[in-house]
Formats: sequence, structure tokens, C-alpha cells
Amino acid sequence: MLKINREVFVRCKSYLAKLGRPSSIIGIDIGASSVKAAQIVETLGGWSLHKITYAEIPSVEEKDRPPAVVRTLKEALCGMDTQKAKIVSVVSCPKTCTRNLITPLIPRQELAEAVHWEAKNSIPFPLEEAVLDFAVTGEVADKGGKKLRIMLAASPKETVENLLSVFSQCGLKAASLIPVSEAMRSLLAGSKQYAVPAGRHGEETVAVVEMGAAMTELNIYRQARLVFSRKLSVASRNITEALRSTLLSEQGKVDLSLEEAERVKKTCGLPEVESEERIDGKISMNQVLSLIRPEVEQLVGDIEGSLDFYREESIGGKVDKILLFGGGAALKGLAAFLKSELGVEVSVGDAFGTAKILAAAGVSDGRGSHLFNLAVGAAMHGAESANFTDEENINLLPLELKQETKRFIEKVSLEAVATALVVITFLFYAGMRIQWGVSEKKLEAAGREYQSLLSQFSEYQMKILMAEARQKSPHWQEVLKELSHVVADRMYLVELNAEDDKLSLKGVIRGGGDAEVILSQFMLTLERGLFKNVKLVTSKKKEKETESSEFEILCEAE
Repeated sequence: MLKINREVFVRCKSYLAKLGRPSSIIGIDIGASSVKAAQIVETLGGWSLHKITYAEIPSVEEKDRPPAVVRTLKEALCGMDTQKAKIVSVVSCPKTCTRNLITPLIPRQELAEAVHWEAKNSIPFPLEEAVLDFAVTGEVADKGGKKLRIMLAASPKETVENLLSVFSQCGLKAASLIPVSEAMRSLLAGSKQYAVPAGRHGEETVAVVEMGAAMTELNIYRQARLVFSRKLSVASRNITEALRSTLLSEQGKVDLSLEEAERVKKTCGLPEVESEERIDGKISMNQVLSLIRPEVEQLVGDIEGSLDFYREESIGGKVDKILLFGGGAALKGLAAFLKSELGVEVSVGDAFGTAKILAAAGVSDGRGSHLFNLAVGAAMHGAESANFTDEENINLLPLELKQETKRFIEKVSLEAVATALVVITFLFYAGMRIQWGVSEKKLEAAGREYQSLLSQFSEYQMKILMAEARQKSPHWQEVLKELSHVVADRMYLVELNAEDDKLSLKGVIRGGGDAEVILSQFMLTLERGLFKNVKLVTSKKKEKETESSEFEILCEAE
């Protein structure tokens, strides 16, 4: 029988949580014209931005695009250790979408079927052509009682398969594929710079406009939770193409090449004053304004319509701020024009405000950070998803790949549990039991002694012990994690005894007369989780402490 006191319990839980954790996370954003990558590493202060890269995809025929994307991705990842990193990528196309649904409060098995049924009316393409996933984001009160708030994400299978093919040709295995809205949610959740001081509404609502070369997407977040998502009709490329329209002037017919149009767009932006000054001797500022203004006004109309729809849907909900990201966000004068037309604060976002930036990252004064929002957001999503359950996490990997990833994680976790059990077994046989109040220095000294003891066992003996632990033991990482979540505020465990899948829990409840209620609720919570056959062995007042109660519970881990 193993005996684990409270401090060992806490230390083992922390140890298991760290085993198998990736050394770094790489977020990838493959757009229509470029590839962006952001690598974050774990430091003492949390996750830090270690490196960012940007590589343009060459302009080629559509049939030659896949090889060009593969070459560009390899270029962007050059210098990053991808073998030991967790890869999280944004998946996006005109049909990729995110929707909010409300469903009855039903079990997970039935919920999947209900969401599948609702998806038929929610996504803009046939269900049989889609890769779907959903997450439970909370509960809402309804006239008929409580209901579940669901976030549904969907992308065409072809889009997902093409992305996975690119990764495969680069020797990469994606751990997670997420939509634009999820990458932006993670970016906002990790950054204080986007917080709006709570006003009379008591809420913080931010609209994010991701304006890429081929697509623009608007997502609205209230307190960093997605409440609205929509694709807009005007992207950065539309403005470039508008500048290529044929003009008739005193100099005759004027046609700009794609390169010239891009240069004019970057140089002039949205002119604020009328001027006959010519750029490259071909086109005047007035002509630039006349060509691109219809596109920008269409963008204003799309955003305004989205804000109106959100206002009606949320019964008066108000957006406090609009943030612009993507290549189109850098269009000169765009933020000021949108602000004047929409009557809302508009600014270009900064993706580097989320994580601590290391010197090696290659970031200079935050310039160009609006380009890296999806890559940084994907990396941050990879960091926070370690704390998600399957019900809370969105991942558009195909089911078979998702299961393969899950089996790999479970294997790593099982090995971690086996290793921890071996260490604890050695402690038992060595007669070393750590008591309450052991200082950090003594704990470190004990750890060194454990390692010395471990080295005395042959590799053969280690394999036998680990094999036995794998065969006989339940998922102890989940058991310890479950216990840490369900222990009440006034309750603490003083001893945990484990034999096979049976557990004996001894603990103390501080305080007065409701100890029995707290204990009953604790046992009920255990039954609802990973435990079964929960039985109360003893419950009595603690000697010399009439305000505290001792208890012992027997249960089995599933």
C-alpha cells in the first residue's frame, strides 16, 4: 500500500502537470499572400514571445501555389525547433466560420447530436463536406430554465486537408487547427491593453476586424468571449484591384500594374485632402481617392450592418472599441475614416502586447505587429488549451488525427504517472515520508537523494516497475487533478492511501455546524466525477478542536 501525505500530493500533482509539456509552441498563419509564424517559450514569468517570422508567398499560377506555400512555410520556420514544439495553426477560407448556438441542458453524448443537427442551418456549405467542432462556453437563463451556450466552428474538409498536406510536406504534425475567431479570442484574453474601463454597462466589448489580402472577418468579443462573427465583403486585395481600374485623363488612358497599385496603396492610403499631385507621374491623389473610396465605403457599410445586427441580437449591446489587424489595417487614414463614419473608437491593434517579448524575437517597437495577430493568437491558444477540457476546446483537426493526438498525450501522461509512482514506491521502501512543514531546501535535498536512489536500480528493474504501473494503475494524473478541483474551501486532505484503484481519503473540515453538509456535498461531487462507490468510514470532532471535524472516505477511481 502507498501512503501519500498532503505535501507529496501537491508536489506530485505539480510534477505530473509539467511532464510532457512542450518546450515551445509555434503558432502559424498561412494567408493568401504570406506566412507568419510566432514561437513562444515558457519562462519564469510565464509564456514569452521568442521569435517571429514573416515570408511572402510568390505570385504564381493557382496550380503552382501548393508547392510555393510549402517552400514559404519552410522559409518561415527556418531556425525554429519544430520537432519539440507544439504546432497550432489557424485554418481559414471564405467558408470557414464560427457560430454561437443555444441548446437545452443535455448530456455530452446527446449534445453532440443536437449541435450536429443545428449545424445544418448554421454553416454556409453542406454538412457532409465539413469538419466540425464545438465548445461549451457557459450557461444562459431562459424562460424554460437554464440552457447551454455553444460555440460551433466549421471548415470545409478540402481546406483542412490542403493545410494538413502542406504541414506533412514540411515534416510537421499539427496539434490543433483553430478558426480566426479562436486565435483572436486567445490574443485578447492574454492582453490588458485591449481592456476597456467598465462603464455604466459593466462590460468590455471589442470588435476585431481582421483584414487580410483575400478575406476580412469581423468578430465581436464581450469580456474576451466571442459573441458575434461574420465575414465581410471587402478585403485588402479589393482595394488594390480598384486602383487597377482604367482611368481616362488629359495624359490619356492610365493602367496600373499589380506592383504599381500595391505601391500606390501603401504610399497614399486613403487621402484625407484633395490634391492633383501625381504618384509616379501616372495617377493623382484625387484619382486614388475616387477609385478606392467606394470599396472603403462598402467596408464601412459591412461593419455598420454587423454592429446593428449585434445590437439587435444582444438587445442594445454596444461596441466600445474597434481594433484593426491584418495587412489591410496599415492602410493610411483607414482607422480615422472608420472612426468618423462609425462613431466608435478605432485603432490598429498590437499583437505583441500579449506576451513578454524576448530580445531574440526580432520585434522592433511593435511596428508591423498587426500582421502577427493570428500567429501569436494561435501560439497563445496552444498555451491556454492545456487547461481546457475537451468540452471547452475548439480543434478542427479531423477526428482520426485528433484521437491520435489524444492517444499520444495519454501515453505521455501514463508514463509520467508511472514514473511518479515508481518514485513514490522508492520513497516508501527507503522509509522516507515527507511530513507537514518540510522546508523547500529539505525537499530539494530529498529530491537529490531520490535521484541517487533511482540510479541504483537497473534499467531492467525500472522497466518492470513502470510496466506494472501502466497495467494496474488508473489515470492518476486525472485523479489528482479531479481531487484538487473538488476539495471545498474549508476542507483539506491530510492523507491519501492508494492500493490498485481504491483510495482512502483522510481530511479535516474547519469551522462550525455545517461540516456534515460540506462532507455530503464533497462525497456527491466525487460520485459525479472520476470516482465510484464513495463511502464514509468515519466522521468525528477533532480532539482538542471542537470547531473542526475529521473524516475518512473510501472510494474507487474509474
